Amino acid sequence: MARVTGPLMSLSASGSLADTITYANWKGRDYVREYFVPANPNSATQVNVRTAWTLLVAKWQNLSAPEILGWDTYAEAFKMSGFNKFVSRGMDAYMDQLGSSTTPASVLISNDPPGETWTWA
Repeated sequence: MARVTGPLMSLSASGSLADTITYANWKGRDYVREYFVPANPNSATQVNVRTAWTLLVAKWQNLSAPEILGWDTYAEAFKMSGFNKFVSRGMDAYMDQLGSSTTPASVLISNDPPGETWTWA
C-alpha cells in the first residue's frame, strides 16, 4: 500500500473518486486503495455469527463494573481490551459448542473472568 502525503493537493482526503479509488485514514495514516463494493451475501452462517456477536455485546453491556474490571485485568496479559477478550472467548465457545450452522438464542457465562464455562443455547 502506498503512503500518501498531501492527497489531492490537500492536507487530507476521504471518500471515493469516480468509483475508481478511495482515500481514507486508518490510525492516523492516510492511504489510497482501489474502490470496491463489499460483498454481503447475508448467508445463514453470516446471520448466525452476527447473532452470536449481538448476544455477546448485549451480555457485555449488562456486566457489572467489578466484572468489567476483572475482564480488563485478565485481558492485559494478552494485550487486549477486556471487551475484546470477552468477545473472543465467547465466539470460541460458540464455535466449539454450536458451530456457525446453528443460530444461537442465549449465552450463559460462569467464573468471570476468564469465563471458564460458556453455555450457548
